[in-house]
Amino acid sequence: MGADLILAVAPVERDFGEALKRIDTMTEVELNEVAELRYGFPLEDDADGMTTEDVREEIRLAFRAIADDDWRRDVVTLTFGDDSYYVTGGMSWGDSPTEAFGMIELIAASRITDDTYHDDLGGN
Repeated sequence: MGADLILAVAPVERDFGEALKRIDTMTEVELNEVAELRYGFPLEDDADGMTTEDVREEIRLAFRAIADDDWRRDVVTLTFGDDSYYVTGGMSWGDSPTEAFGMIELIAASRITDDTYHDDLGGN
C-alpha cells in the first residue's frame, strides 16, 4: 500500500455576496449535517462544545480564504462548459495534501456555492 491521490472539489460561486447570505441563512439542521459530513460526528456528540455558530464561522472563513484569494498556489479553477470548480489535491497517506483541502471540502459540504452544485452532483 502507498499514498493515494485525493481531490477536493467545490463549485465556484459567481456572486460572492450571495454565498455569504446563504451561509447566514443556513439552518441548525443544515449546519449539523455539515458538521457530521466534515468532522464525522453530530454536534451534540462533540466533547469540545462546538456549536452551530462555530460551524457557520468556519464555513465563512473557508469560503473567504478560497474565493477571495486569486494567488493561492494550492487551488486551481477548472471550467467545464458554463460551470467552474475550485480543485485542490495531491498524494496523501491519510492527511490533507494541501492547506486548502479541508476548506474546499467544507465549502462543498455546506452547499453554499453556485446552485449548479445541487443539480450536477445529486444534491437538493
